[in-house]
Amino acid sequence: MTGNLLWPEYSAPTDIAAIEAVHGHVLDGLDPDGFVHLAGRAKDLIIRGGHNIDPALVEDALLAHPAVTAAGAVGRPDVHSGEVPVTVLDALPLTDLGKPYKVALRADATRRELIEALAGVPGVLDVEAEIDEGSVIAAVRTSDDADEPASKAVLGRYAIGWRLAGAS
Repeated sequence: MTGNLLWPEYSAPTDIAAIEAVHGHVLDGLDPDGFVHLAGRAKDLIIRGGHNIDPALVEDALLAHPAVTAAGAVGRPDVHSGEVPVTVLDALPLTDLGKPYKVALRADATRRELIEALAGVPGVLDVEAEIDEGSVIAAVRTSDDADEPASKAVLGRYAIGWRLAGAS
C-alpha cells in the first residue's frame, strides 16, 4: 500500500484476514493487480433526510446500559427520509472474524419494512432481502394474478434495489 498520506515506515498486511483485522473492513478480495476491494464499511452511515448518522454513536449509547451486551445500528429504508435508524440488541449476526455483520442487519430491516409496506397489495406472497456483492436487493415473490403495477408503485417509493419474481 502506498500513498502520500501514509508514513514511510508503514508496512501493509498482505493477506485478507490481516487486512480485515488491522483496518476493520470486510474485504471482497484482492484483484490480480493487488488492489483491495472493500465490501463491509461502504454503507455504514445511515443517511436520513440528508443527515449522516454514524451508527457507532447510536451503538455506543446503547452499550452504555449494563443490560446490553451487543448493539448494531443500521438504516431501514424509509419512503420519506431515505433511511431511519433501527437497532438490534444482543443477538447480532457475525462475520467469520467475529465482527457484527451489518449487511445482514440491513437486509432484515429492508425485508421487514417491505413486508409491512406491501401488506395490502393483492398477490404479494413473500419478501426476501438478498445480499449481492455487499448490497441488499429486495426480491418480492408474487402470485400469477398479483397486482404488479401496485407492487411496483410501492417498491418504487424506496431508494433500494428490488425485483419481482413469480410464484413458480
